[in-house]
Amino acid sequence: MLTETLFMGQYMGGKPGCGSDLERWGFYNVYGFKFPSENELKHIQAIIIPGSHLSVRDADNKENWAAALKDFIVKVYTEHKHVKILGICFGSQLVAEALGGQVEKMAYGRMFIGKESIAVTNNFFSYTPVAKIVDEACARGSVSRDTLQVSLRQQVLPACHTDHVARLPQGAESLGSSQHSPNEIWRISDRVLCIEAHPEFNIEFIEDMVVSRLYDLGKLDDMLKNESLDRLRTSSMLLSRNTMNRFITLFLNM
Repeated sequence: MLTETLFMGQYMGGKPGCGSDLERWGFYNVYGFKFPSENELKHIQAIIIPGSHLSVRDADNKENWAAALKDFIVKVYTEHKHVKILGICFGSQLVAEALGGQVEKMAYGRMFIGKESIAVTNNFFSYTPVAKIVDEACARGSVSRDTLQVSLRQQVLPACHTDHVARLPQGAESLGSSQHSPNEIWRISDRVLCIEAHPEFNIEFIEDMVVSRLYDLGKLDDMLKNESLDRLRTSSMLLSRNTMNRFITLFLNM
C-alpha cells in the first residue's frame, strides 16, 4: 500500500468543493490482471499508471499483464472520454506505447537515478493547469509573472529510469525535455498527462525505498548506488516538486 498512500497523500482532495472525505480512490493490481469494470469506468474521473521496477521493453511483459494494461489504456482513451490518464515514469512509457508511441533504452546506457533537470517549453506555461499556478502566485503579489516563469523554466525532479519515450503518439505534445529524453513531460490535449520523473517522491523516499531496494534486487552495484546517492544529495528541488504536484492535481480535477 506504500505507492497508494504516496499518491493519495499528494493528490487527494484537489477537486473544488469536494474534500478528501468525498473522494473515492480505488487500486487495482494489474500484475494480477485486475482492472476497473465497465460500470466502474462510468464513474471514474481519472486513472493513474505509476512507476514500476519492470521495463516496458521486456519481452515477457508484452505478452501478459503489460499487454493487457495497454489494451485497457486504449479502451479508456477511445471509449471513456471523460476519464483522464496520468502516467508517471513506467506509466508514461506504457501509455506512450499503448497510444502509438515508441519506447527505447536511453542513450545513457544504464539506469539513471538522481535529479533530472528538465527544460520546459513555452507551451508548458500556456497549458491551463500551469497558467493557473502562475496566476495564483501573481495574485498573491509575491512575484512578477516574468520572474516566476524564469524560475520555473528549469524543473528539477527526482528520476529513476533506464528507458524513455523516444517518439510520442500522434497528436501528443512535448512540454519538457532533458539531456536523457526529449519527452520528459508530454500531453494529449486535456486527456493525457505523462511525466518521466517522479514528482511524488522526495529525496528520502528515493534513498530508502528506491535506491536501497534496487541494490537489494541486484539491479545496482556499489558504484552505481553511491553515484545515485551523491546526485540526490545536491541542490534543492522543493520548488519544482511543489509546482509539478500542483500541476498534476489541477490536471486531475480540471
